[in-house]
Amino acid sequence: MGFNSRLFFYFFGIILGVFILWFSLKFRQQPITFNYLPNARVVNHILKKNIGLSDYVKCKMHCYGIDSLFLRKYIIESKVDFKKSQIRNTVCKTYHLKNNSVNLVITNCNDSFDVIDFVIEDTECKQCN
Repeated sequence: MGFNSRLFFYFFGIILGVFILWFSLKFRQQPITFNYLPNARVVNHILKKNIGLSDYVKCKMHCYGIDSLFLRKYIIESKVDFKKSQIRNTVCKTYHLKNNSVNLVITNCNDSFDVIDFVIEDTECKQCN
């Protein structure tokens, strides 16, 4: 087999593989994400489960005028502060998430996540103390 024939089969295989890959990924319902870093893993793990809100957090969200849909957006865009978080040697892990001026404290107990504190810096909610 000559060089031109091998080159033809090589490029034919590459084009066929790219086409199959493109076709199979185009019709996925959920996009593929690669969460290699710890921050992305924690945020992805939080978003996969139902998030419970305490009455205190609901009061603060109402006071700040925040909807629960915005809470999901804040979690997606936030960074986990692992220095403040308590994740080792505890039954319930506590994660501190920070997004610009929004601070969240989320606990993970028994495969459920609960927001236990919601604070927007430079503003104060006096109704929910």
